[in-house]
Amino acid sequence: MKVSDKFNSQVLIGCLANISVVISSLFIPDVLLIGITVSLFICTLFGFYLYNYTRHKAAGIHVMLFSYWLAFTGAAFSHIVSYPLILVYPIILGLSNLFFKSRRIKLTYFALCSIGVLIMIINKHYLIHETYYHLELINNILIGLGMLVSFYLTNIIHNDIIESYQSKLEIKEQSLISKNTKLESYIDSNLQLENFAHLASHELKTPIRNIANLTGLINLKLKGKISNNEKDLLDIVNNEVVRMNDLVSNLLELSKVSSTAISIDNIQFPQFINQIISKNFSEFSENIIIKNKPETLFANRRLLEQLFFNLIENALKFIQEGVTPKIVIQHTETTAEHRFEIHDNGIGIDHQNRDQIFLIFKRLHTYGNYEGTGMGLAICKKIVERHEGILSVDSSPVGGSAFIFTIAKSLPEQL
Repeated sequence: MKVSDKFNSQVLIGCLANISVVISSLFIPDVLLIGITVSLFICTLFGFYLYNYTRHKAAGIHVMLFSYWLAFTGAAFSHIVSYPLILVYPIILGLSNLFFKSRRIKLTYFALCSIGVLIMIINKHYLIHETYYHLELINNILIGLGMLVSFYLTNIIHNDIIESYQSKLEIKEQSLISKNTKLESYIDSNLQLENFAHLASHELKTPIRNIANLTGLINLKLKGKISNNEKDLLDIVNNEVVRMNDLVSNLLELSKVSSTAISIDNIQFPQFINQIISKNFSEFSENIIIKNKPETLFANRRLLEQLFFNLIENALKFIQEGVTPKIVIQHTETTAEHRFEIHDNGIGIDHQNRDQIFLIFKRLHTYGNYEGTGMGLAICKKIVERHEGILSVDSSPVGGSAFIFTIAKSLPEQL
């Protein structure tokens, strides 16, 4: 709650209390009590005006608190004096601690309240006994001031604790704001990068196509007129053009996967996975084992097909020469997600490189040893993330790697 809200709440409480006292005092009747209460009511409203409608906010609080101190201390010299009136001083003290941070102001109100307590006890004691019994009076003064000091110190300690927590919360809030700013900047730069990738991919397609056409035309025109070394150089140029075209195509695909809206399809999984294998990996169909196929799966058909194609192709690519490939696809599920594991008996991945293989253009092997653009797993990771899942890699019991990914079950119709 803001200080202004706290002060206005106290003004409301004070006004209601004053109104109730005026009404009850009409039945007595007590002119002095009515006069004091009406004066407090006016001072309270004046303090409210100063606080809310002028620049003298502190003065408004002082008017309200000091008017109560003055009224109740003055009442100690009249027939209204009674011990319960002492309770107003802890209230004034507590409000001063609440509204002001200055120790000097707090100590000033403590001194005023201590004087008020002394006046109240001495005058009440005198009215009862009509003389001063020093021992009893000293006891009452010590009890009254002791309670006031205890209340003051407790208030100070509690305020210090609250301010400490508030300071820590403000520091954490600033840290959170800073992190949010960095996150927004990261998201913005990521979006700009994706837009750039999309635009660059489209723009690069044309010159690459032109280079491929020109090298083909040169090969055709110079057929039989150039040496074998010169022909090898032209072949190298042509291969690099093909490689560049693959890079651009994959970059464009990554951009599409990241930013294009996708719909969620109801996929009959057994037929779906069998079609992928028969269409793309028919020669290895005997080497691919699928365990625990789900009957249905909700995902984007095109992206899920690309995900399985990339991961199976990746598993087949990194098989040692002379070793018969073995790929095991396992499925488990919970109430929240589907979980797939694709195991292979390939060359495996070192533990220190497992976080890097999902980065764009990151290759652990040379292009000459294993073909590829280094973007296939980055695309897979983005596909899984679009389906609110996680893609990771681990060692496989069958000897190579195990790529593990999840797909959330409760996906919206559009992503």
